[in-house]
Amino acid sequence: MPLIFFEALFLLAYKEYLREDGWKQILLMAVSIAGMFLSKYHGALVVLLVVASYPAVTKRRSFWAVVGLVVLLMLPHTYWQYTHDWASIRFHLQGRSDITFKWNNLFNYLWSQPLILGPLVSLVLMPAAFLYKSQDRFERALRFVFIGVLVFFLLSSIRVYIHKHWTSIAVLPGLILAYNYLIPREKWQKYLRTLTLITLVLLVPARLYYVYDFVPDKWDGNLEVLHNWQSWAEELDSIAGEREVVFLNSYENASRYTYMTGKPAHCVSNYFFNNTHFDYWDGEDRLQGKSVFLINNKRKNQEFKTYNTGINVEIRYREIDNYRSYSKVWVEPLDEIEDMQAGGKRKLRVLVTNNHSYEVSAKNNPELPPYLGYFFLKGQGRGYSDGLSAEALELAPGESVEMEFTVKAPEKPGNYQLRFGVQTAWIPATINSRRHALKVTD
Repeated sequence: MPLIFFEALFLLAYKEYLREDGWKQILLMAVSIAGMFLSKYHGALVVLLVVASYPAVTKRRSFWAVVGLVVLLMLPHTYWQYTHDWASIRFHLQGRSDITFKWNNLFNYLWSQPLILGPLVSLVLMPAAFLYKSQDRFERALRFVFIGVLVFFLLSSIRVYIHKHWTSIAVLPGLILAYNYLIPREKWQKYLRTLTLITLVLLVPARLYYVYDFVPDKWDGNLEVLHNWQSWAEELDSIAGEREVVFLNSYENASRYTYMTGKPAHCVSNYFFNNTHFDYWDGEDRLQGKSVFLINNKRKNQEFKTYNTGINVEIRYREIDNYRSYSKVWVEPLDEIEDMQAGGKRKLRVLVTNNHSYEVSAKNNPELPPYLGYFFLKGQGRGYSDGLSAEALELAPGESVEMEFTVKAPEKPGNYQLRFGVQTAWIPATINSRRHALKVTD
């Protein structure tokens, strides 16, 4: 993956930079750092930990030359962020759906991390990496990155679910440290060779299964579907006919369908989901007024019909004529979001702006009138309030209006997130505001 490539390039450049801080090393470090930032934002963690391992490096003029070049290389991306209201940064800071403490998140992190270095072989590699004593500044940097990344995400797991690949930036430093520790220890090497052989015997068939479906159907019935998605796409294309295909909260299936059929698909993000790249493309504008084949695979809903494909993947769908959606309407509270008592009520003023190039109105499709609502979210679950506006929204392109809601807090105390969304009849509301933290007390 790009992040690991640029991390390896950065560590190589940093090793050379410690010996000689010439322009070759400066340029290589700047390019690799920018590459890490553009690959994954937590690539910044590698840089910060390396600097923390040797703070005196900031006294070099060449260090600030690296910083300046990184800033220049990041300007195009920074400009894109600026023109898109810092979308991805806001998502990580306040848009996540899983910001809540769960013991499962912590336990999942603890048991899964040894697997990152490889099942079984991690029994040798993990302790070897921890036990190795760094001999120079470069190895000290590796140790800071290896341990620092694991500790950082351990602490983060208290608040959010940690995906296993996030700590992949600790793998390369960990392998180098473990290798250095194992060189003079023949007994440890013997254990590693044995575990490596067992791992290969177990993993090679599993890896081959990702490529070729050789497991009998009666065995893999309960496994995640990995094969024959081409037939799924063809069946979906057949039953959709001439209608545009739209998925609810399934950017992966929208992408899969487009890739396998060559036809465009769109993904609509609902208020309990998160924004995806589809929200920044023109797919929604293109669909207005058209006949669509709406698919809601992740949520059972009586409004949807069910079709079972040949690979046993259900397609829950609804055919809609004159489709309408309004995800570019933006809602900003004018009053401060304060703590509320469980079941309590309060008035809340909001500013509603239509950022679409078309009108928001029930006249577009009387069967899909747009209503503004507020919703309470808690962790990875979703909550719902029936606080929909009494009348359908009517907004000209670019128009802003002030509205007032009577917000009723959830009956159960706890930490929630308040979000606004525009709902069209029975179709779940889209994302039309940030997540606003709200504490509900007894």
